[in-house]
Amino acid sequence: MAVLPAIVLCVLATAQRREFLTDGEIEAIREAQEPNERLKLYTDFAHQRLWLVEKALAGSEADRAQQIHTTLSEYNRILEAIDANVDQALTHRDLVRKGLEYALKNEPDFLKLLQSFQARNPKDLDEYRFALSQAIENTKDSIDGLREALQKQPKGRQQEKEARETKGKKG
Repeated sequence: MAVLPAIVLCVLATAQRREFLTDGEIEAIREAQEPNERLKLYTDFAHQRLWLVEKALAGSEADRAQQIHTTLSEYNRILEAIDANVDQALTHRDLVRKGLEYALKNEPDFLKLLQSFQARNPKDLDEYRFALSQAIENTKDSIDGLREALQKQPKGRQQEKEARETKGKKG
């Protein structure tokens, strides 16, 4: 009988892990086998969440603060997924320069947008202040991590070729 509660806990844990992505986003990630493509998708999903926050800030719905809080939480989880994918790619010695560059091109803009949300000081800011400050800090940390990871990637075709050959011998 102890197996049933364990199965329920696993299902709930899986549902909680995935709830920050839509079904369509989950499918797109599954289909994207190449690490660069996954990084681009996650970056686009993060951008979409910030667009949703922008849209909610422009509105006056009764549950606006909760929508913003939830969306910022999803954004934070997406950043965690970006960072986890970068770590995994580096561990497997994957070449992810294109994905890193794409994320690095976008995340500074994300940071500016998040800071602008904070600077607006909307009347309901206290209800999502923590999620917003966490998003700002996570974005700063992610940018630093992406820059560090990019430094570890081979530069130029010759270095990429050597990295592939080395990976092929070890992997």
